[in-house]
Amino acid sequence: MAARVMVVDDSPTLRKVVASILSRGGHEPVVAADGREALELLARERVDLMLLDFVMPKMTGYELCRRVRADQALASLPIVLMSAKAEKVRDQFLEQTGALDAISKPFDPQALLAVVEGTLKRVEEGRVRREIPTLDIDLVEIDDEPEPSLSEPPPPASRPDVAALAFVERMTTSVGQALASMGVPIDRDRLSAQLSAALEPATLTELLKSLEEWSESAGPREVLRGRGDAVPLGEILQVLQMQMQSGTLTVTQGPVEVELAFRQGLVDIARSRGELRDEFRLGRYLVEEGLVTQAELEQAASQAKARGKLLGDELLTAEKVTRADLDGALARQSSELIYEILRWPKARFAFRKGGPGVSDNPGLGLPVASLVMEGFQRVDEWRLIEEHIDFDAVLYKNPPALEKMKPGKLGKAELRILELVDGARSVREIVKLSSASSFDACKTLYQFLEARLVRRMQPAP
Repeated sequence: MAARVMVVDDSPTLRKVVASILSRGGHEPVVAADGREALELLARERVDLMLLDFVMPKMTGYELCRRVRADQALASLPIVLMSAKAEKVRDQFLEQTGALDAISKPFDPQALLAVVEGTLKRVEEGRVRREIPTLDIDLVEIDDEPEPSLSEPPPPASRPDVAALAFVERMTTSVGQALASMGVPIDRDRLSAQLSAALEPATLTELLKSLEEWSESAGPREVLRGRGDAVPLGEILQVLQMQMQSGTLTVTQGPVEVELAFRQGLVDIARSRGELRDEFRLGRYLVEEGLVTQAELEQAASQAKARGKLLGDELLTAEKVTRADLDGALARQSSELIYEILRWPKARFAFRKGGPGVSDNPGLGLPVASLVMEGFQRVDEWRLIEEHIDFDAVLYKNPPALEKMKPGKLGKAELRILELVDGARSVREIVKLSSASSFDACKTLYQFLEARLVRRMQPAP
């Protein structure tokens, strides 16, 4: 059943993520950053259910519950606790506040929707308790408890027959090649049948344990794997931050791969491999900031390749940039890569815990929360831009509107893009020729179109 659900949490990232999950589940989210804002919203808006964080500044979840229960108009509002400490405080919290359920953070989107819909169903059927004892919870003890660590992957569930057959086929090929190399004649069909009979669930479990021990002894171990269309990548980044994880997150979509090195929940560096657009190359940020010329960049890139060095190291050695300049450009590059992967609808991700992370790691220490929030905002803005801009449309300047514009209204980056609008180039060509990112260039062109500073050429009849 569709419902208006209030999300009360001091984390802007979590509010965004939970609101997105609720929207995809057919519900209407209403968000509040703390207890006071929640009470103000409740005074003028109707909601069917409240999802509530426990530990918040200004007003704790427990205090907010007390205020809600003391208000006759709100006393029957269903409440569900969201907290990393939910397992510890669950019984006490439900008993003392009249909340109907609790869910531990981080949570699976399907689990959250199941709790929401199960709670709403209980309310609809009248299976709720109204008596609320007035006891106290030891908030200090709860707040001081460390966050739970990232859990190990669950044991493998039963796989469909096609997966079992594929596994046996690979085993048959590997074992067959090993036997053939020793001169042992084999019957492939018979070998496949024998392996199918031998690889029972108990045997597979033992094999998996051995493989895991082997993997751990070989280096950093993979503890998390999934798809972005099942668990949004923003949630994964948030989990790694909340759990202060260290390791490498690899995100792939098609031929492109992006690696993020994490240290204690912060992003130290992001690097890409594969056919990603040139705008994500380090040199673009250095040229755009005026730190090097295009000619100097090309010379340094050629020398770095000949010497087997990274471009940044070559520029440092040649004293073309300072360490602070390079770190600033690397931070911009890493941020832009994270914004980009948050747009990937079918990304695959895997996190390997521990180890040194991405090589040549400068230790940027970028906070995940602000990156994810900016990334979400860009995703929304991209959606709006793509709805209103035809990338094959040719643009031309609108002199009357430009003449009315006050001097100094446009910055250098905007003026560079405006200069590329000549009545012959398409949006796609302007974006490619600009030194800005695709997002910044498209956003600027969208703003020009909205302000009527430029117009679209009408197609010939």
